[in-house]
Amino acid sequence: MSFGYTLSRPSASNLRYKIDIMQQGTPDEYGDPAYSLFASTFADVQDLRGLELIRAQRIAAQVTHYVTIRYRDGMQANMQVVWEGRTFFIEAILDEYAPRKVWMALYCREIQAT
Repeated sequence: MSFGYTLSRPSASNLRYKIDIMQQGTPDEYGDPAYSLFASTFADVQDLRGLELIRAQRIAAQVTHYVTIRYRDGMQANMQVVWEGRTFFIEAILDEYAPRKVWMALYCREIQAT
């Protein structure tokens, strides 16, 4: 499976953005989910357009962004990515180049601030 953009294979030099990955914890007193830091890492964040968007929405219907990170154990689809003050909900995770466990593709939708 391709990564959805023109690079045939990601490289470490493409991981130029610092992101925080947040995991869901116990709900607060109002029932809203609380998130705590799972990991901080470098990533490549891409917004999806055109054919890339159509391909990504076959995997998860509401995907708007594509985040590439190095493989990390424990990742789940209900986590969030925080990047430059913007929050993204992880809809799906694909282990790209699966046998080697080198890269992970996070298909995300941006959460609008209220």
